[in-house]
Amino acid sequence: MLKNRKRNFAIFMLPSVLILIVVLAVPLIYSLVVSFFDTNLKSSGLGNFVGLQNYLSALTDSYFLGSMGTTFIFTVGVVCVEFAVGLDSHCF
Repeated sequence: MLKNRKRNFAIFMLPSVLILIVVLAVPLIYSLVVSFFDTNLKSSGLGNFVGLQNYLSALTDSYFLGSMGTTFIFTVGVVCVEFAVGLDSHCF
């Protein structure tokens, strides 16, 4: 009986797991691969392999670092406010 329940559970879960893999993992892996190439959205194909140059360019760009700082400050602020609201609603 327990073996049938486990098998049925696996059969019913398989479609949703496959959809999650296709929807989440495939674009993630594709984005990682594309990030190592000098791509152009106007043309097809990956373009020239540049390795870590795209990452080095981003980490030395002042606009990118500024936007990362702004995102960090916003994230910390939102988490603190949500934490305070959650504590307030729990305590009172």
